Parts: sequence; C-alpha cells; structure tokens
Amino acid sequence: YNADSQKHAAGWSHLVADVQGSTTAPVKINQDCNIYAATATAPLDMMINSGRQAYLLCIDGTAQIGAGAASQTMKKHDALKVWGETQLKVAPEGNVHLLLLEMNMQ
Repeated sequence: YNADSQKHAAGWSHLVADVQGSTTAPVKINQDCNIYAATATAPLDMMINSGRQAYLLCIDGTAQIGAGAASQTMKKHDALKVWGETQLKVAPEGNVHLLLLEMNMQ
C-alpha cells in the first residue's frame, strides 16, 4: 500500500472497508467495518451514523474529543466508544495519531 502522506496529514485516511462497499479503501474485508487512521495537528471530525458505533484509539499525542454534548481529553493509549448518530470532533493538542474503527451496532 502506497499511502498518500499529504492526504493522510490532512485528515482521516480510510484504510479498511467492507468488500461489499463502494469505497476506495486499499484493504477490503468480509465484515461491516471501516478503519480510519489520522495524524493531525488541526481539528478533525467524523460523522457516526444512526445504527453505527465507533471505537477511537489515541495511539500517540493528546486531543480533546467531543461527541454530542460530551467532551473528554484523550492521551496516548486512551480509547473510547461512541454509538448512534453522533458528530465526533477531535481538537489535537499538538500532533496526535488516532485509529478509528466504525461498524454496525448489531
């Protein structure tokens, strides 16, 4: 996989997707799951749709994470889960590396 480092630095990189989906993710799996990675110094957001859930892992760095009315600080090795229709907002404090797994709630 030859990642586009400029695209990755600008936001979420869609790395893994369901083989039945129409995305251009480089890796396809036989599961209803999407995996994204980001390296960011600027704010990011990700919409989690109704009937979906997401697990967010902070690989390195620190960020303020907002999900609906809730907010918390994540630092290296912290993780959280969000579900249902939620706008996930990430405000990095410096450089942050994140991994997000998004899937069906069923």
